[in-house]
Amino acid sequence: MENSKVKEETVLGLTYKKDESFWKWYSEVVANGEMIEHYEISGLFTLLPWAISVWEIIKSFFDAEIKKMKIKNCYFPLFVSPVNLKKQKDHGE
Repeated sequence: MENSKVKEETVLGLTYKKDESFWKWYSEVVANGEMIEHYEISGLFTLLPWAISVWEIIKSFFDAEIKKMKIKNCYFPLFVSPVNLKKQKDHGE
């Protein structure tokens, strides 16, 4: 019985088990589910339409919940260069 389960998982294209390595399993799920595409720069990826749809549903729910608490949205930069970090540090001193 155990061998048939392994074959079933292999057919799905997953080589990691969720309970053994969540991060590796999750990475395989979103890549094989065509939610992301890896980018040429390590650590970056492109969100594909399916992932954007999921994100929009989550964001819509979350926005409604925080608005009930009268909290306003903020957006922060994803990348901050070392030069800008130094500028901010200098302003704070």
